[in-house]
Amino acid sequence: MNPLRVLALVAALAVSTPSSALADGFKLIVNADQKTQALSKEEASRIFLKKVTRWSDGGEIRVVQPKADTGVRKAFDPEVHRLQPTAVRAYWAQMVFSGRDVPPVEKASEEAIVDFVKQNPGAIGLVSVNASVGGGVKVVDLR
Repeated sequence: MNPLRVLALVAALAVSTPSSALADGFKLIVNADQKTQALSKEEASRIFLKKVTRWSDGGEIRVVQPKADTGVRKAFDPEVHRLQPTAVRAYWAQMVFSGRDVPPVEKASEEAIVDFVKQNPGAIGLVSVNASVGGGVKVVDLR
């Protein structure tokens, strides 16, 4: 293969997929009392965009996630929302500007996200695939 073509292919891949997104996977966690065992990507997207605000049992959903510039969000947004993080930020800017809603709670650390989920029965959180969750929290399958 032509070396220029190889270089062009490598450059295209580097531009299209942030390196932090490749390194950081994610998992969804819920309070251990939550009955939900699995969510589709579409359901998860609707929850994290606050288009769905109640669990099937009627309980309030409380979303918590890491800050927008983290590798976890850079992996989650394109895979689940099918949007780049900048598009998700634009969505929330429009929601706030129009007075319709505010973005989910953001925490600076995974430990803070896990603690939030433990303390709030309707909570769902986004953490890295390697995050330690411990008791009071369970991982939800994403299909």
